[in-house]
Amino acid sequence: MTTPSMLIRFLEEEMEKRNLSGAELSRRAGLAPNAISSIINGTKPGLKACLGLSLLLGVPIDQFLYMAGHIEKPSSAHEYLEQQAVDAFRRLPPDRRDIALKMMRALIE
Repeated sequence: MTTPSMLIRFLEEEMEKRNLSGAELSRRAGLAPNAISSIINGTKPGLKACLGLSLLLGVPIDQFLYMAGHIEKPSSAHEYLEQQAVDAFRRLPPDRRDIALKMMRALIE
């Protein structure tokens, strides 16, 4: 699979903004010297490359994975926590749900 153009544009802009060559960006991300060149030429980056580049460039990993074409939509930390809370709430027995709702309301008020 090829690299989405969104990621290629992003990397090119970051290299220009930071005045870095592809080889230097690769080195700083802990990747092979030709990694950025390969990505810009259409090779989809692996997860290791995505993690290294997201950390180096200060981009949340889910957004970088989205740009790289590994996931369909980036999620926010809030959406993740919200879903975790809803899932936990659903697993509670009904009497405990009432208690949990009262506690949540007390926190909000």
